Amino acid sequence: MQLRSCVKLSLTTALIAAALFIASPAAAESDTAWGLGPIALDNAYPLARIHVSASPISPEVKPADTLSLYSSFSWSNTFNVYKGHYSVDTEHRTFRLGGTYSPSDVLELSAELPIEYRGGGILDSLIDNWHTFFGLPRGGRNDVPENRFAVHGINMDETEYAFDIDGTKFGTAALGAKYLLMRGSQTEPALAAFAKVGLPTGADTYGHNGLDLLGGLSLSSRIESFIIYGSAAYYYFSDTEVAGVELSQHNASASLTVEYEATRNLSLLLGSTYYSNMVKSIENFPNYAFYLDFGLKYLYTNQTRLELLLRENPTPRLGSTDVTLHLGIAVDFEV
Repeated sequence: MQLRSCVKLSLTTALIAAALFIASPAAAESDTAWGLGPIALDNAYPLARIHVSASPISPEVKPADTLSLYSSFSWSNTFNVYKGHYSVDTEHRTFRLGGTYSPSDVLELSAELPIEYRGGGILDSLIDNWHTFFGLPRGGRNDVPENRFAVHGINMDETEYAFDIDGTKFGTAALGAKYLLMRGSQTEPALAAFAKVGLPTGADTYGHNGLDLLGGLSLSSRIESFIIYGSAAYYYFSDTEVAGVELSQHNASASLTVEYEATRNLSLLLGSTYYSNMVKSIENFPNYAFYLDFGLKYLYTNQTRLELLLRENPTPRLGSTDVTLHLGIAVDFEV
């Protein structure tokens, strides 16, 4: 466990070093309760991709008549095997296209469409060699064929389930809104309420046949060059069955992110995210998932933001994705 912690510390240090290498002059003082904000990466676990899930979020609402367009790419690898119960061995890639529009200074509307790939992928050998080199647990990866796609198992009532479709398809589109309740300042926190509706746009077992409803609160508070973000969300799924698996109808999540404004254009991010158990019918499925995020945001121009994030499960939980790499870009327009 100590070696694993050292590896993670090294990864974090590498991110910080790379960030400082491209850093701009020292950060200027800000009178807002937020900075560039957390990186909005939702739950990448294969069974979670069927529905919407919450991600770390800033209470910031862009000025009125601001249109922001964004795209991102997330690449995840998952190896979860519990013999006699379930097997989740897959690689997942998500390309997102989305945008937000602020009709006023306190209201922001959003829309997003993901394009999802799932399959055997190409990362198994790289991850297994990484674990071997650093003396980390291989987690049974050496006992199965490389780059296989396997999502199957047995429910508590002894019925079997399997996801037998792989490849690239549309996922669950989402419409959202965020309302700024407290703007905050350099010395006072900001607070916003947010909501999201997941639509039945996913093909086959890449989506659902009902509606997802999500609602939550987001808070931020500044301490000089540090900003602390916290959010909590509850979500309800009207359709809970997919490919023979019964998912939980009621779910919750929470996140905590610390942003350090290294320069006026660059922020370093360290965060954690918790998700409640999403699966109801599989015996011995873990009752939560927990992730750590290491990332950075860079203000390339006043209108363009770039983001990079590495997410990992800090302990070998069987109900979470092993690793996710995320890249994103957002551009603001005044309309």
